[in-house]
Amino acid sequence: MDLTGKVALIQGGGAGVGRACALALAGKGCRVAFGGRTLEPIERLAEEIRAGGGEALPVRADVTDPAGVHRLFEEARAALGPVDVLVNNVGGLVMGPFAELEPEGWHMVMAQNLHAAYYCCREALADMLPKRSGVIVNIGSGGAVNPGANAVAYCTAKHALRGLTLSLAEEVRGKGVKVAIVNPVGVIDKPAARKRGRSGKPDTWMLPEDIARAVVFLAGQGPRALTTEINVAPPAPNYG
Repeated sequence: MDLTGKVALIQGGGAGVGRACALALAGKGCRVAFGGRTLEPIERLAEEIRAGGGEALPVRADVTDPAGVHRLFEEARAALGPVDVLVNNVGGLVMGPFAELEPEGWHMVMAQNLHAAYYCCREALADMLPKRSGVIVNIGSGGAVNPGANAVAYCTAKHALRGLTLSLAEEVRGKGVKVAIVNPVGVIDKPAARKRGRSGKPDTWMLPEDIARAVVFLAGQGPRALTTEINVAPPAPNYG
């Protein structure tokens, strides 16, 4: 399916997977909007896309806040038009034993990984269902399919995000809207992974662009096929 002129909105476009998705979708002809809590990185991304001949709208927004999500979508609609492709990418992680997990950390992880996607899906469907067209892609995690220790809140939130995705995909099946999840099963080479000192050799880690390619595939899949889940993993294990 040709993506030229489609409006894509990406949560958390300033770095990592979100940035890669914005660049990849813009490269396929999408007009892209992206939100972020910090304006500078998303403005740099917008300048890069515009320099390549694309159309980009950076919006400072907190997608864990329903009002912030509504404003993000309203600005995107006003500048670019109704949203055709939504990529829910924002996430957060608290590591450590469950017994040491404070309620504040639990709620933060749920807000970033699950609630933000819920708010954005509701806004996107308001655009997509009336025109019977649209694609929602949630960025999941290997934690949703292969949960590990010392990340209970994160794995729980990603499991819930996977459930939201698969249930919503069934609900809108036949209504012209597709919903899917991409699970990176392995370490992605991005600043947060290096900061946490993830084990394994960085040259075996996946790149954000590997995830973006799966997102582009889902956004451009033809109308006679439906893919609801993609697990993206490196050719060899890179966890430890």
